[in-house]
Amino acid sequence: MDQSILLVFPDVIKLARICIKALFVNHTTFPSRYNSRPMVESILSRATPPDVVVDPYVHFAVQRPLSEAYYHQLEESYPADEYIIALDRMCNVRKQNTRYQISASEALGTDCELAQVWREFIDYHTSSEFYREVVSLLGNHIRATHPNLERRLGKSLDACTVGRRFEASVDISLDCQVGINTPVEVSSSVRRVHTDAPVELFAMLLYFRGTDDAVKGGDLEIYRWITGNRRFRGSEVDEQDAEYLRTIDYRPNVLVGFINSDEALHAVSYRPPNPYTRRLVNIIGEVDRSIPEGLFEQPQKPRPPWYRRSIRRLRRSIKKRIASTDQ
Repeated sequence: MDQSILLVFPDVIKLARICIKALFVNHTTFPSRYNSRPMVESILSRATPPDVVVDPYVHFAVQRPLSEAYYHQLEESYPADEYIIALDRMCNVRKQNTRYQISASEALGTDCELAQVWREFIDYHTSSEFYREVVSLLGNHIRATHPNLERRLGKSLDACTVGRRFEASVDISLDCQVGINTPVEVSSSVRRVHTDAPVELFAMLLYFRGTDDAVKGGDLEIYRWITGNRRFRGSEVDEQDAEYLRTIDYRPNVLVGFINSDEALHAVSYRPPNPYTRRLVNIIGEVDRSIPEGLFEQPQKPRPPWYRRSIRRLRRSIKKRIASTDQ
């Protein structure tokens, strides 16, 4: 064997050890094969097919989808409540137990002052690379849930064009919304049993519960229909028409996702009065440009007479009071 090779061989081994050590010390997870941004961790990098549940509709939950170090960076620089409320394009008047959020187009604008770690996170989670991760994990489930979707799009899910919501005319519009639910003054739920808008294809929630927040509630509840005659009130569903199945706890660094459809009934559990903000990032994919009429219909219940509406409001008020005293 050439003597020069023997002389450099120990140095090669030493260099290899250093590289391997650096890889495993500095990164607690391998990056997604779709992620070309090495400084950003994908929320789906630890999601696996066994995490996906199909009953009563396709949904999944992943504990600690982000490494502790990366999650801590995001948590430490989470935007202040007032900043999020001021930038919310839908409503910037503060109300109790109300959802406010910053859209990706706002967050990545030149005037936004979000920390760089957040701008990189939002940029990746509204990219074609992230969309390919979604299709890799959920593509077959999407096809099973919406069997006519690819025909309506005129192309396969893999061939869809992708862009940021509000910015481009594409097949799939993505948004990554950094948001809050404001503190609760009167025991309430930010939203009860409903489906998301019919133009939404999928949704994922990444929770950033504060370390001081030990208040009960704010969990995601999974429901299913118990009646064959399915009728909505807007996007809401009367609770007597739905059956509660399970709860996914509102906890730090927990990811929840689902494929939206007329089956995808869910709610947020009641929270009693408390001073804590419920923090979450909402990542969605929509077909608002390609299929503006939506993926499913929401046939409406006839509007009840005034006295029945009054009785319903009274029942809701009593239920809220009971929930408040129990907690």
